[in-house]
Order: sequence, then structure tokens, then C-alpha cells
Amino acid sequence: GFPTHPWPMKIKPVSRRRLRRPGSGSLSLLHAAAALLLVSFAPRPPSFRGVGSDLGFGVAVVQAKQVERKVTILNESGHRVEMHWVAPNTGERVLQTTPHMFHGASFNLNSYVSHHFELRELPNSRTGLCGDSDTTDDNEGSCRVGYFTVNENEDQIVFIRRGM
Repeated sequence: GFPTHPWPMKIKPVSRRRLRRPGSGSLSLLHAAAALLLVSFAPRPPSFRGVGSDLGFGVAVVQAKQVERKVTILNESGHRVEMHWVAPNTGERVLQTTPHMFHGASFNLNSYVSHHFELRELPNSRTGLCGDSDTTDDNEGSCRVGYFTVNENEDQIVFIRRGM
């Protein structure tokens, strides 16, 4: 088998890189959608045969599989709503509903466990105001925002209620 390593193994994200060993060719590592992780470089065992064996090392690569889930969003808020995916690293909002969801509408979404979404109430097209006139909400007139995160459950349903 592989010899033990005198150094700790490091986990590094991999993008398109050329790995070189002095006096040999190069190996190109590619990944799709940032799902590959470089686990370790290990000296090539004597019995190793196969593609890239002239490089003198083995590369262990694992793929972090994302778990896909179906989500149905039902707008029962009484208002038009936009839904944005929130990018985990940057916080950037990416619009998912084009242009928005009307009251009473549903929206089917294929997403992944742990993806985070923001729901934004849009102002009334006639009055330009947000909120409900029939409530005693302290934030009456301001547009409300809600959030949800996709979980492990199959066929999830998200209800957008009055007051979000």
C-alpha cells in the first residue's frame, strides 16, 4: 500500500491547475462547479500502474456530492414577492423569479440542501406601499423580507403568509 506521510495531509480546493514534477510531464486537474477537493499527494507505490504513472505520485480526489431537493413555494401573502438565492460566500442575491410571484401563485424550484433564499415583498403597484392596512404591524408601509433554507426533507413546501 501507500507509505505513511511524515507531514499532515492538507485539503485544498482545486481549480484548473498544472501539477509538475521536475523532469516529467504535467497533469491537468479539472473540476466542475467547485465540487472537487484535492486530498493529498502521495508517493507512487511500486505497484502503481496506469495513466500518469510517469509522474511519480498518486493524486487522491474526492467529489463533494450536493443533495438535490424539490421545493414548492406558495405565495399566500396578499402581495407580489421576489425570491433570491443568496450566494454563501459573497451574500450576493440572484433573482430566481422572473420577474416576481403574484399572490396565490406557486413556484417550483429544484435546489440543493443548505441553499439559502430571501423572499422580498414588493410595493403595491397602485399605492407604492408595502404592508397590510388591516394589521397593526409596527412596520406598516415598509416592505418585508423573509428567509428560508432548503433542508434534507423530500418535496418541501414553503408557505409565504401575510406578514411574511
